[in-house]
Amino acid sequence: MTGIILDWRTSSCDQHQISTSGCDGAVISCHTDGFEVGMDSCLERGMDAFVVVSAGDDEIVERLFAEKGSGIYFICDAGLTETARLRDLAPLTQWVPVTDVYKVEASYAFDANAYQGGFKTYQLNPGSYEERRVRGGGLQLADWVERSKYLGFERVWIDSSEAEAVGKGFDLIAARRTSRDMNGGLWVSGGGTTLAHVQNLLNECAIGSVVVGGPFLAGVEIDQLRSVVASATTQEGEGQNAVEVTDKNAQPVLATG
Repeated sequence: MTGIILDWRTSSCDQHQISTSGCDGAVISCHTDGFEVGMDSCLERGMDAFVVVSAGDDEIVERLFAEKGSGIYFICDAGLTETARLRDLAPLTQWVPVTDVYKVEASYAFDANAYQGGFKTYQLNPGSYEERRVRGGGLQLADWVERSKYLGFERVWIDSSEAEAVGKGFDLIAARRTSRDMNGGLWVSGGGTTLAHVQNLLNECAIGSVVVGGPFLAGVEIDQLRSVVASATTQEGEGQNAVEVTDKNAQPVLATG
């Protein structure tokens, strides 16, 4: 079943809000105030605690591994190579690399077979609408996913700051393409502001977890969100996951209202 993860990366940890969110786990940056209190609050209540580390956080990784053992989960936002290096410091722990996905501008080119009024015209390259790359190197999303699998990561997290800024839905194109390769090990965030956005995402592809922020949960009852997730998971199991969403292709951009 798809999990619901609370994204607490950019906020000081409020252990009460985290523990009463009703989510399956919380993502907490090791560089925010009170992160260890929030982490312990999750663990005490049977929630998963996902600690975000960055490049050079060797001491923090080694200390948390020594204290918590293999029960702790790590998220790394410093690229695949650094994530793999830090993972070696805490063997047997679960690691999830996270990346920010962005849409490449649509490209045009002369088409030798297209004439209007006796002149060659620029034609849109249809494939450019769906091209996605990752920040911090500009790799094609597909190449990033392939390298993730090569390095042994069973889960990956794709975020979209562009979709988040628009607030009209998740990047379904990126999610769909990544889901094909990750076999249920995909986390998705960025752009979801309503239950309909979550429904659209889950109708589009199978994912391991949907990651939502505090502002999202402030406007949505957790039981409603769980109902949407459970419904989509049931439909997938029955072979009915391809529910048509009439507005998802309204325009070739990130969001899918």
